[in-house]
Amino acid sequence: MKQQLYFPSTIAEQIRWLIHFQAEFPAAAVRLGLLPALIANTQRDIQWLLHGLRGMRAPLEHLTKAVTAFNKTLQSGEGAEPVVLPPLVFPEPPAGPPPPPGALKRLFNLVQILKHTPGYDVAMGRQLGIEANRFPETDSSYPTFTLKLVAGDTHAIVEGRFRRYGRPGVWVECQREGEDWLPVVHGVYAGVFMSSTFRDARPLLDATRPEYRHYRLRFWDAKPFGEWSPVATIMVGE
Repeated sequence: MKQQLYFPSTIAEQIRWLIHFQAEFPAAAVRLGLLPALIANTQRDIQWLLHGLRGMRAPLEHLTKAVTAFNKTLQSGEGAEPVVLPPLVFPEPPAGPPPPPGALKRLFNLVQILKHTPGYDVAMGRQLGIEANRFPETDSSYPTFTLKLVAGDTHAIVEGRFRRYGRPGVWVECQREGEDWLPVVHGVYAGVFMSSTFRDARPLLDATRPEYRHYRLRFWDAKPFGEWSPVATIMVGE
């Protein structure tokens, strides 16, 4: 299904978008003279989309925690009573029969109908949330990335998430105090990362004090090429 620029990419944001559109759509649809049956069917599609994304996922997330607690009790708990398996209980679905498959595709098609209906304007689209561009960057002269710390077995690890804009990979370098720029090594490879993340798992230069690490990226295709990204810095060991 083709990505829509106004529709978010994360589930949490999709839920918020659907709730907002569901609230704003009926008034806009009446202004545009849409048929009551189309309005009702669209609201039913949205209600079931929310049930799938929010209602049916919540018990699974709860069950994950419950299974962890169950295993802890099973493995090292105390007492004489038998352990109790965690239940998986889904909430009640929306009233009425479920819609046929393709609810999100129908919603995207409806947006196109709205945009070509006399009386529609950009202000209405902004109110509905269908004029936004959540993916403004279609290309870049260098990789873009963010940094964060993740827990390791003995020390924190720097994790970078990057966009390579269709290139085969990126070349990652790091600089620490007293060092030149050096490729970030993973396994037997140095510098080259071809998915969407890189990790720098090196220990601190001095285990007794934190250090700043500076990172820069270039695109890679058999060799590094293009512009260097702006340098990003993170403190490790604070």
